[in-house]
This record gives sequence, structure tokens and C-alpha cells, in this order.
Amino acid sequence: MTRRNVTAAKHTHRDEEHDARAPRPVRQTSTTRSVISPVPVFVQAWDPISLAGVTSQLELHPSISLVTRPDESPGTVAVLVSDIEDDSASVLLHRRLMRSGCARTVLVTNDIRVTELLDLIECGVSAVVWRHEASAGRLHQAVHTVARGEGCMPPDLLAGLMRRVAELHRRAVGQVAPPTVMSALEIDILHLVAAGMDDKEIAGRLGRPESDVKRALRSMTARLGLRSRAHAIAHALREGYI
Repeated sequence: MTRRNVTAAKHTHRDEEHDARAPRPVRQTSTTRSVISPVPVFVQAWDPISLAGVTSQLELHPSISLVTRPDESPGTVAVLVSDIEDDSASVLLHRRLMRSGCARTVLVTNDIRVTELLDLIECGVSAVVWRHEASAGRLHQAVHTVARGEGCMPPDLLAGLMRRVAELHRRAVGQVAPPTVMSALEIDILHLVAAGMDDKEIAGRLGRPESDVKRALRSMTARLGLRSRAHAIAHALREGYI
């Protein structure tokens, strides 16, 4: 082989080594071209300041698409801002959850009792965020966790929930499930409780002694294994009585 041929062969070998080290273009497939659709989110609050604050936090993220109605888009996650200060507020919250139609809800609240949390979980609440921790990043994380069909709770609330579930399990061992039938009087009373009336107002509306109203409520909650009036409202809504 001549010197010229040897030199040409060396150059060819170097070019082949350079081509082998060079990055190869990535082939575009349907998977790499696909774009993840943003999660539709419906925000609801009892006051305009909370509504504006949570909305401004969520609209910063391109992976979230805000909608104006809970039924506007399939797979919508509801973000509900609510302060649960008493039983009447809890009842209103239950009604909103049942009527929103959203199977997945993030609740932003200042405080909540574990007994109330069990009822809210049955109504679709999958995540709870304390108001003082409701940063843009925390809300974004909660929305996407719920959208994946998962749940998240603050550690202190989760610990209380686990203790409560264990307690209910111990009580339920060996017990027969109570009947779920409600009488016409009980249904009428729950309608008026849900409207925000107290026992005296309900008695006046129904033309019955106040003691009858109290007795009916106590009997119903004990018979059905309900923990509070709010739980009774949630049960009646879920079973289609009201």
C-alpha cells in the first residue's frame, strides 16, 4: 500500500470514530410529541377575597386550567375554600360538595374535626390543605395528587384520622349494621335542619312540640349510627332522602 493510501485510510478511520461518538438525533414518536393536558380546576369560596387569592395562586401554573363550572370538563378537580366554624357551616359544606358533582375535591380550611373529615371524605374530599399553608406550590401539588386518584392530608390531621378509624373499627366488631330507613318526620326535620333552622323553629314549622323534634333527631342518629347533625344531612343527601 502506498503512503498516500495509508494516509487516506487513517482519515477514514478517524471520521468513522467521530461519527460513532456524535449524538444521534432522537426519533420523534407519538409519545414524545404528546403534550400532557392541564388539569381542569373549579374554584369555589364563600368570600370574594379567598376566591381571588386561590384563583391567582392556581392560574400561575400552566398544568392547571381553571373552569367556571364543575361540570364544564371531565375529570374536574374542585378546590373548595371553607372555614368550618360550627355545625351549620359544616352542613352547608356537605350540601355544596354533594351538589357540585365533583368526585375529587381539595378542601382548603382553617380547621376541621376528625369526625367531620370522615363525612367529607364520603362526599368526595380527597385532600385537605390548611389555609396558612396554602401556597401556590402546595395547592398545585394537592390538585395533581387528587387528579391522579390519590389523596393527601396534613400529618396532624392524618394521625387523628387513623386513630378515629381504629376506634370505629373496634366499635364495629360484632355489631349488626343499623337499618337505613328514615321516617317521614325525620326527613321533614332534616330538610329544615339543612335550611339552617334550630329545634324551636322546626317545631313551629311542623306544628309539633320541640321535645318531639329533639327526640326524633336523637333516635335517628342513634339508630343509623350517625355522629352529628351534619353527618345526618350527609347521610340523607347520599341516600336520596333530601
